[in-house]
This record gives sequence, structure tokens and C-alpha cells, in this order.
Amino acid sequence: MIEVLLASNNRAKVAELAAIDDPHVEIVSYREVSPEEIKTEETGKSYLENARLKAIDVATKTGRLTIGDDSGIVLEGNPNILGLYTMRYFREGVSDLEVNQELIRLADESGNRQFKLISSVVLVDALGQILKESSNELSGTIAHEILGDALGLDNVLIPDGESRSLAQMSIEERNEFSPRVIATRDVLKYFNDKVGN
Repeated sequence: MIEVLLASNNRAKVAELAAIDDPHVEIVSYREVSPEEIKTEETGKSYLENARLKAIDVATKTGRLTIGDDSGIVLEGNPNILGLYTMRYFREGVSDLEVNQELIRLADESGNRQFKLISSVVLVDALGQILKESSNELSGTIAHEILGDALGLDNVLIPDGESRSLAQMSIEERNEFSPRVIATRDVLKYFNDKVGN
């Protein structure tokens, strides 16, 4: 089994990606090998650039294969306030509940509940060289109220064609919608291709 570090301090991301069932790879938090917190400055102009920065930073500091990701939510009714700067929009230490309540407020205020959740994932080797990259997105509507009890934004995101929020789905169902999981599975094909040859 190949161990790959996840360059994230977000416990929801770590839980989501560590649960991916892959025959060749186990994803673990970089904190399992690094006693110190690594905070990468997100200066990229795209999700992919920020994902690269995170992956390269952790890989070069730990000497291990690393996955970096960056995600953001774009609200159709307020397209210029979140997006690439989603988590920077909220003050540090804000709870998931407060984030979800703010998304509901913004959707209520604009009258447009449509969203796009965008994720980019980058796999780098122990020297920080890029091995594979992938991006994916999910479209849907912001719920009128908190629906479920999950980490992150899942309590208010209802995918197109669904009546339930991501938080109301089983982990297996949720993973079929999650752009982060889908993009991560795609970059993990790098190992499947190598092991299969």
C-alpha cells in the first residue's frame, strides 16, 4: 500500500479523502509525519495553482508523496464574493454552522440559490514534482435551512436533481457527488496505471 500525505489542516477534508477506498493508496494527514503545522500561503490565481502550492510545500518539507487540493463555492447570485476566496471570506475560527448560515443568508438575500462547488487536486512526488492534476465541479442549490449534521458545507448543498443535502446522504452517495473526491480518485489513477503496468 502506497501512503500519500494530504496537505490540509481541514479535518473535514482529511476525513473525506482518507475514506476513499483505493486498492493501492492510503491517504493520511501530513500531520502524521510532521510535528509542526504547515500553513501554505494561497497566492495562486486559480484553484489548481493553490492546490499545487499546498502539495509542493508539504512534499518538500516532508519528503513524501503528497496531494494538495483547493476548493471554493461560487454563488450565482453573488459571484464575486466567494469563489477562490471562499474560506478567506469568513473570519478565522468561524464554525461550520456559521458558514452554512451565511451561505443561506447570501442565497436568501440575492434570491438566487444556485451554486457551483469547484475542486482541484494535485499529486506531487517527494521532491514536489507534479505527477497528475484534476479538477471537478458540482452544481446545485443552497438549502433554505440546515439539512443534516455533517462537517463543512454539506448541510446546505443540494445537488442538481436531488431533494436531499449532501449531509443527508450516505458517505457512498455523497462521494459520487463530491468534486474533491472525484478529482482525487482521478489523480490516484496515476498509481493504478503504474501498478497495472
